[in-house]
Amino acid sequence: MLSQILIATYTGTSATYEAATTGGEYTIKTAGRIRKFILLACATAATSLIEGFGAKIKKAGWPYDQEIEGSGTGLRTAPVAAVIPPIESEVDLPVEKGDVLTVEFRHFIGTVVTPVLHLLALVEH
Repeated sequence: MLSQILIATYTGTSATYEAATTGGEYTIKTAGRIRKFILLACATAATSLIEGFGAKIKKAGWPYDQEIEGSGTGLRTAPVAAVIPPIESEVDLPVEKGDVLTVEFRHFIGTVVTPVLHLLALVEH
């Protein structure tokens, strides 16, 4: 069975990695395998500026930190703001119940205005 899970959310504007606004540490509920990370970028106001953004996911026992990055569409203004497509990264990472994922986010290009980043995981149990 596959489940899509919201792992963390970030509303900051830091150019260097910093902890998620919510869910900076996510505890795995059931054993399985993470098959995909999905990074979503959206805005909290009628006008926003979102350029380069990324997330780093860490777990003890993984040989490497996982990083997923995307690029925005520049200045977005209502009523016809450009949609930023989801950024997907296919992986095959084992997780056990109780494992902790630590998530950090950053915006590495531009002066960011009213951003929200969400990190989801597609988990096979």
